[in-house]
Amino acid sequence: MTKAEQNNNLALNSQEQSLKERLSKINLSILPTAKAENINFYGGGLPIRVNCQTGNFTNSKQEALGNKMSVNIIKATRYFGDLGMTKGVEWLQLFYIPTEDCTFIPRNTVCYSYIKTQSLSQFNELIIYVGNQSDEDPAMGIFDLKFERINGNYGTYYILDSQWRKRNRDAEFEQLIKIHDFLQHQPQLEDWRATAEMQLIENLSVQEYQELIKRAKEEKREEK
Repeated sequence: MTKAEQNNNLALNSQEQSLKERLSKINLSILPTAKAENINFYGGGLPIRVNCQTGNFTNSKQEALGNKMSVNIIKATRYFGDLGMTKGVEWLQLFYIPTEDCTFIPRNTVCYSYIKTQSLSQFNELIIYVGNQSDEDPAMGIFDLKFERINGNYGTYYILDSQWRKRNRDAEFEQLIKIHDFLQHQPQLEDWRATAEMQLIENLSVQEYQELIKRAKEEKREEK
């Protein structure tokens, strides 16, 4: 190797070392993400569709993720209105964090979904029974969700079957502590886009709710 080549290699090594030193001092925080051991609430949560036509949880690309998962529910809100192609029905908006053994959603990620009709009725019944069995808020336990196939008069479809159980593993208790700490910061668990065509019905009287249903039926008849 000639002296000129040696000098050239030294110059290149020096430039690489200088670049590494400069890069080591850079720390961008434009699109912050949470570490796996923390609660990830980037973008207000991950939308997960409960697809009762295919019997799968799906993502924004309509890709099937799986047909069952266990979750920690951190917020439940009742709405009435339109979502997608479904018009004028009651919805339950659920914010939740899958348990750490879920394989198709990033660990400790806040998600949200909507359930309706039979899936909602089954969930409501479950909460009544759980309240009769335990003095604790149901959110202290784990909800096991899976799709159940139904053969009806109009063909085959699925409902989301919900079951509840007490926590029984250290990892589940540790995750509960993380969730408690996360909720102390009062995160905005809202989906402003999807609920734009909905009305919050948590505090409606029976009469107000009946009027809401009546108007929805009239609007459907007018559309026909």
